[in-house]
Amino acid sequence: MPVTRVVVVDDNDGIRKALVDLLSAHSDLEVVGQAADGIQAVEIAEQLKPDVILMDVKMPAMDGIEATRRIRASNPAIQVVAHTAYEDATLVSDMVKAGAKSYLLKGADSDAIYDALASVVGGRATLDEVATRPVLDELESLYAREQDRTRELEALVRQLQELAITDYLTGLYSHRYFHDRLEEELVRAQRYRRPLSLLVIDIDDFKLVNERFGFTAGDEVLREMAVRMRRHCRSIDIPCRTGGEEFAIILPETYSTAGGHVAERIRKAIESQPFDIAGRVTCSIGVVGYPSDATGRDDLLTKAGVALSRAKAIGKDTALVYRPTWTEESSDTSDALRREFLLRSVFSLAAAVDARDRYTAQHSQRLAEYSTRIATAMEMSKSEVELMRIAALLHDVGKIGVRDAVLLKPGPLTEEEFIEMKSHPEIGVRILTGAVDRWVLDVVNHHHERFDGMGYPAGLAGEEIPVGARCLLVADAFDAMTSDRVYRKALRMEQVLDELVRHAGTQFDPEIADVFVRLITEGELASLYRAGENGETSGSDEHGGAESPGLDGDDASTTSTISGPAPPPPPVSTSTVASSLTSGDDPPVEGHEG
Repeated sequence: MPVTRVVVVDDNDGIRKALVDLLSAHSDLEVVGQAADGIQAVEIAEQLKPDVILMDVKMPAMDGIEATRRIRASNPAIQVVAHTAYEDATLVSDMVKAGAKSYLLKGADSDAIYDALASVVGGRATLDEVATRPVLDELESLYAREQDRTRELEALVRQLQELAITDYLTGLYSHRYFHDRLEEELVRAQRYRRPLSLLVIDIDDFKLVNERFGFTAGDEVLREMAVRMRRHCRSIDIPCRTGGEEFAIILPETYSTAGGHVAERIRKAIESQPFDIAGRVTCSIGVVGYPSDATGRDDLLTKAGVALSRAKAIGKDTALVYRPTWTEESSDTSDALRREFLLRSVFSLAAAVDARDRYTAQHSQRLAEYSTRIATAMEMSKSEVELMRIAALLHDVGKIGVRDAVLLKPGPLTEEEFIEMKSHPEIGVRILTGAVDRWVLDVVNHHHERFDGMGYPAGLAGEEIPVGARCLLVADAFDAMTSDRVYRKALRMEQVLDELVRHAGTQFDPEIADVFVRLITEGELASLYRAGENGETSGSDEHGGAESPGLDGDDASTTSTISGPAPPPPPVSTSTVASSLTSGDDPPVEGHEG
C-alpha cells in the first residue's frame, strides 16, 4: 500500500507537534511538512504537492478557509481535511465550499484522524457525525498546559509593564510615566472642564547631603522622602520621581489653592522630622493649577518651575503657588546659571577644606547651624538667615590657599605662619566673588574682626563690622571652645559660658553674645553637640595655634582646640509658609482641603 504524504497546519505549536507525533505512528502515513498559518500552508502545498493537508480553520494572517480555496484552485489533487476546535455548522459549510473533503473536531484520537485522511485520499468524503465527532480527552491536558503558560506570560507582561513605569529606588512612578500621565490627565481635565494641580519638589542642598554622608545615605533620604510624600497623596494622585533629587505630584480634581495646602503639608512632613542618617532635610515646592494658571502641558511645567525657583530664591524650605503677576526673567538666565555653577564649585572647595584635616571635619556645617540660630533669634529676615547659612558654610574656603604645614600644624604658629593664616579671608573673597552676594562676601572677609577693633583684616570695630560677621565670630568661638584638640580637651559648658560673657564688649558684640548665651542656657543648641565625660563636649574646629590670642577659630587660645567630632544635623534654612497658599477663591476638593 503506497504511503500517504501529509502536511499538518495549525497556529498552535504544541497542538501541531502533537498531531505530527500521532500521525507519524502510522507506517503508511508520512508527515512531509508543517505550517503555522494559511500563507505558509499555500506555499508548502505548492512546493511539496502532498496527498492531503490536515488544515486548522481559525489562524492569523490567513485562515484555513481561504488557504483551502487557494490550494484547491491551483492543485485540485491535494485533499484537505478541516481540523478545528469549533463545532460550528457555518464553518463546516464554508470549508466544504472551499474544497475540504472532511471535517474533524480537535481532540480526535489517532484512529479517527487516520480514517478521515484515508477516506479523503481514497476519494470518500467523511462528514457524518460518527467520523467528525472527536474524542477531546487526548488533547485536553495539552490545552490546559497551554492555558497555564498563557496566564504565566500575561503575568510576566504585567510585571514588566509595572517595572517600566516605576522608579527603582523610591517606588514612585518614573520620569517617563510622569510625562505620559500629565498629558493624559490634562486632556481629561480639558474634556470634562475639571481642575488639576501640579507640584514640583526639589530637595534643598541635596548635593551637600551626598558630600557629607555619602551616596548610600543620599539614597536613604530619597526613599524616605517618597514615603513621607505618599502619606499626603490620595489614591488618584500620581507621585513621581522626575530626577536625582526632583519629584512631581499630579493632583487630579484639585484647584491650585488646595494644591498649595497639600504642598505645605508635604513640606512640613519633610522638615519637621530629622532623617535617620542625614538629620534635618528640607525641600522647596512649586505649585501650579489648570486652568487658573496654565492651559497646556509645557505651560504647566514652565510655571511650576517658576514657582519652584521663587521658593528657592526666597530662602528654600518653602512652598509657593504660582501667581500670574510673576514674570519670567529670561534675560537673567545665563547669569543665574553661571552663578549656580560657581556656587557649586566653591561649595566643593569648602568641603575639600574641611576634608583636609580630620579635626576640622564638619566645622563649617556646625557653624552654619549655630549662626542661623543666632540670626533667627535676632529676628533677621528670612533671606538674611539663608545668607548667614551660606556665609558660614563658605567662611573658610580661603584656607584652600594656606599650606598644609601651617593649616595642620599641631602646635603654636610662628609670627610668619600666623600672617599666612590671616590671609585666608582675603583669599576666600577672591574665590567667592561672582558666585555669592555682597552680604556673604562681607561676612567671609570680616569674620575675624573683633568688637574692640583688635581683629583682622581691616581692624573694624563695633557696628562697623557686618552683623553676619559678628554672629559668625561668636559661633566660631563657641565651636572652638566646645571641641577637643590634640593638645587640650574641650572646656566644660560653665567655662564656655563664662568666656562668652567675659569677652562680650571686647571680642564679641555684647548683644549677640547675650543672645547666644540665652540659646545655650535654654537648651536650644543641646541637640547640636554631645556631652562628654565630666561635663565636657566634643566636636571639631578649625586650626588654632596654642598660643595665638583670642578665642575665635584660627586665633584660638590654649583652651579652645578640639578632636573627635560628633556630627550635628545638616544645615538648613528656616521654615516659610508662602502667603500665596491661602490666597485665591478656588473651592477645595474633597481629600485635598486646605
